Formats: sequence, structure tokens, C-alpha cells
Amino acid sequence: EHHVVIIDEFGSVYSWGFSDEGQLGHGAPIETFGPMQVKAFEGSVISQVSCGTTTTIAVTEKGEAFLWGHPMYSFAEPTWYPKRMDTGKHKIMQVSCGAYHFAMCTSDGKVLTCGGGKFGALGHGSLDNCSKPKLVESLSSSFTEHVSCGIWHTAAVVKKYKGTGSFGEVYSWGDNSVGQLGCDEPKQTSWPLHVEGMGGEDIASVACGRHHTCARSSAGSLFSWGSNKHGQLGRVPAEGKESYRPGLVEMEGGIVTEIAAGMDHNLAVVQIDSQSFLYSWGNGAFGCLGHGDSSSVRLPQQIKSLARKTVCRIACGANTSCAIIEHHFHSQMERTDRCKHCMSKIAKRSQKKKCSRCNAAFCKSCCKQFDLIKPLQPLRSSGGNVKQSKLPLVCMECNGVLLEAQFEAKFHSPAQPKKVQGKQQKTVTISVDPRFVELEQQLRAANAEIKRLKERLGEIT
Repeated sequence: EHHVVIIDEFGSVYSWGFSDEGQLGHGAPIETFGPMQVKAFEGSVISQVSCGTTTTIAVTEKGEAFLWGHPMYSFAEPTWYPKRMDTGKHKIMQVSCGAYHFAMCTSDGKVLTCGGGKFGALGHGSLDNCSKPKLVESLSSSFTEHVSCGIWHTAAVVKKYKGTGSFGEVYSWGDNSVGQLGCDEPKQTSWPLHVEGMGGEDIASVACGRHHTCARSSAGSLFSWGSNKHGQLGRVPAEGKESYRPGLVEMEGGIVTEIAAGMDHNLAVVQIDSQSFLYSWGNGAFGCLGHGDSSSVRLPQQIKSLARKTVCRIACGANTSCAIIEHHFHSQMERTDRCKHCMSKIAKRSQKKKCSRCNAAFCKSCCKQFDLIKPLQPLRSSGGNVKQSKLPLVCMECNGVLLEAQFEAKFHSPAQPKKVQGKQQKTVTISVDPRFVELEQQLRAANAEIKRLKERLGEIT
């Protein structure tokens, strides 16, 4: 609710935010306003993390689970450093933290839950709390590949096999006061119930909010059910403020590739015409929807400020949203939207030409003056001389490089003795071509022009 934890490309863990209960894992109740590495995991590779209200759980690539912070509904003291959890012989593959409980998927498809058992959120057949991860017996004969925890309810994707294929179905348990389990009755259950009404689609993942649930299919469809008080369902249910049955969320004809749920809002990565866009909807408190205000949005709306960004991963807190964006580093000389010489912005594609070697862009005026030229014609070609108009454009800097490379290859390459039928031929000395003088003059002129242009560019900047 008040902290963030991320993993970098090397499997290191960083956290920031509040640490009044040790949820940052830095060993002290400190507040950090920027990423700080969790030193306890140095030398380990973390594959996944999940944040609860005052707890954090991390899973290593070996399937070990570590917890730090203060688990709700536990009489234990806060854990200021990551502590390995007792999961028996189970290898953990995925974990989800709710407000007061958490659930884990194992490598063999089992589900372990722990924490507060109110409303039957743990799925153990009772309302008792549990201080250690315990197996959900009713799902032990099935293969579960994904789980998600809300405030007091849990949802899981269970694989079912039919013939030679398999498909995912959703099972849910816990609080059902506003239909977040996907059914009318009962109002709460401690046993997993099958969620129907998604047209038999293969469900790939689920995301639980405070009082709503979303499910994404492998085909890219999105379904939602539960409370719609703040528009978090992304559709207008016929029932009114709640929906007790899954309903399809329209995404402008796009394919949903990832979904995340906060307390009363959602994020979704939608692919439209081979491009990915980030959408958000629901309660916009504290600006968590990213639309520039705090108003609620009842239908999925694209986040315009990230329209040209490639979104890699998304996550939601109670009233926060996070997105990891693929970043590209471009120097000023590599930018294709500005002229390499005058650095002015090139608005229209018709006014821009590129060097065929370094891909640098030039505006129309600079191209006409001196920068883009035709390269030196090859000394020899199989079909005779190539027409100058068919040669690609190159900038003067690249033209100098080509001239020098051609000069070195033609006149300074030592003749290598060849072997014919095991016998070594005699070395033949090649005399300098008469065109050497003309070629050398062109090379010197090109280098002088490059030097002059660099000096001029330095005066301008």
C-alpha cells in the first residue's frame, strides 16, 4: 500500500517507500524516496516479488520464498530482513500478496495459502488464520498455474485437460459480498468455486482488486466481475453497481496481453495493429490512472503520455500504478527526427533524407548544400560502370571512410601467394594504378571538407 519493490535484469531487488513494519527489507524503519538495493539478496537471483499491506515476498530462481515485514493477522514481530519461508519440499513458482493473506503456486501445480482466514480467504475449509503456508487440499488434484489475492478473496487459474489439449478455468473463494467470486451465492465460502460464464475461453491469468476480479484469456479477451462502484469493471453491467457474473470488457478491438488490478482501478497492456498501448480505468484517486487528473473513468481509456512507449511490465498498488518502459538511448547525432548538420527538427518525411551508411538524417536544405553526396564510383564492376544516379546517398564523413577503405583495399593490400594443386605460386608484385593520383586527391579534398564542416559546426554550437 505504501511501498514499491522491483527487480532489475540481473535479479537484484530494490525497494522504496514506507518501512514502518520492515516491508522494505533494509534492516531499519527508514523511509526512502528512491530505489535502494536490498543487500540481503546480493549473490542471489530473484525471479518475482509481490507486495502486501505491510509485507513483501520474493521468489528466487531456485523456487525459494523469502518474506519480510509484518504479516497481518500474525502475532510475530516484524521481520526487518528477508527470511526464508518454510514451504516444505515445494518449489515456488509464483506468489501473490493480498492485504491480509497471500497465496503461492508451486512447480507441481499446488496452491499454498497463509495469513488471515476471514471470509474463508485461505480456502482451507474454515475461517481460521494460518501462520505457515498450508496446502489448499481441494485443488491438490488439479494443476494451478496462477493465483491472485484481493482484500478478502482469492482467485486461481486451474488447468483442465480435454482430449489432447488443455485450457484454463477460474476458481475463487473468500468474500462474495458484491459478487467478486463470480456467482450470486453464497456470500462467502472457504472452498474454491468454479467461475462460469466466460464462453469456454482458455484463461491465462487473473487479477484481484478490493471487491472485483479480472481474468485474461490466452486469446487476449478480458472479463471482469464484482463491484463497479468506481467503474473498475470497465463496462456497464446490467445488474447496476455490481456484476455477479463475468462480462466481456471491450478494448477497441485490441488484444490484452497483461492485466493488473489495484484496490479499485486496473491497468491493461493492449496490442493494436502490432503496437502496444497502456489503458487504465476505475477510481482515479491520487492520479493513479495516469490521465492527468483524479477523476474516475468507467471505460478503458488509453494513457496518452505513454502512447509512443513500449510497456514491458505493469503493476498496481492500492492507489498507485507502475509501468516499466523499454528505454532507447539516442545521442543527438543518432536521432532521425533532427538534421545531423543544423540539428533542426524535420517535420515531414518528404523533407528528410538519410545516409545509407550511418542512417543519420538530413533536412532538405542541408542535403542540397553539401552534406549528402554520391559516393565514389567503384573502380571495377561486373556490369561496367554504375550510373551515378543509382548510387545511394552518403554523408561526407561516411564518404571519406569509404574512400579510404577503397584506397586501402585496392592499392595497399599485400598480394597473397596462392596454392594450386599443393604447389605454392610465386608472389607477383602489382604496380600502382595510374588512377592513384586522382584517387588520392579526392581523398584529401574529402578530408579537408570534413574538417571545415566540423569547425563550422563547432562555431554554430
